[in-house]
Amino acid sequence: MSTLPGSSLAASQSTGLKWVTQPKPQIVEAGSNVSFTCSADEPRKIELYEWEHNNLPLSGDNRFTLKNSGKTLEISQTKIEDRGDYRCVATRKGKVLGRSQNAALNVLGTCDTTSSLIAKARACLRRAGAPLRIFKTFNGIFKYF
Repeated sequence: MSTLPGSSLAASQSTGLKWVTQPKPQIVEAGSNVSFTCSADEPRKIELYEWEHNNLPLSGDNRFTLKNSGKTLEISQTKIEDRGDYRCVATRKGKVLGRSQNAALNVLGTCDTTSSLIAKARACLRRAGAPLRIFKTFNGIFKYF
């Protein structure tokens, strides 16, 4: 099993499926919308496409919307916590037929703190899984990139 560049998760895992469209890595600003798309060549076998975030089923967050029988995942108002790897899962009658390659989502923006304490900003960024490269803006908000 191979690992994709920019991702800690394994590459496409399919049993006989040929992926026509696979999700692509993306970088977005916090608060913006983003979408991932996938499709495989066995439409009669596939009943539903589902999505995973960091190797786990998506949470029930209402910001995540599946469209076109699950082929498209839309994430509205992205948050720092949305960072990570996303992949599509083709299913039929509850059985997994295959998984697409992983696509990394990087969400850029500010950590929600106006504290002048650098430790609070670092803790906020750690919880979000953000890199610890931070700087303080003129109005006291810590930003990361």
